[in-house]
Amino acid sequence: MTEVVVSNPCFEFWLLYHFQDLTSSVDRNVLCKEKLRRHFDGYAKHLPPDFPFGHHSEAKRRALRVADAPEDSGIIGPNPSTNVWLLIEAVRRASARDVAGPG
Repeated sequence: MTEVVVSNPCFEFWLLYHFQDLTSSVDRNVLCKEKLRRHFDGYAKHLPPDFPFGHHSEAKRRALRVADAPEDSGIIGPNPSTNVWLLIEAVRRASARDVAGPG
């Protein structure tokens, strides 16, 4: 079974949630060229070494606070919305299983 996660308007919206709330509709160019660049200079589809990966729980909380935010994969929610946190949780679960080892 294939599952997908969706961010509307784009993946960078998930990245922004590591830094701040945003509940109003936003254009992808404004998001990438203005909002993300307030938090790290020169964003160009790569993350700096100091990106706050550890803030994923806060990003998930922000994502779930948006009205009508999809909590299932494969659903395109309103602008703005993201369910990339589903992917992060799946990776964390898989990693925990790998660390625990077989049965």
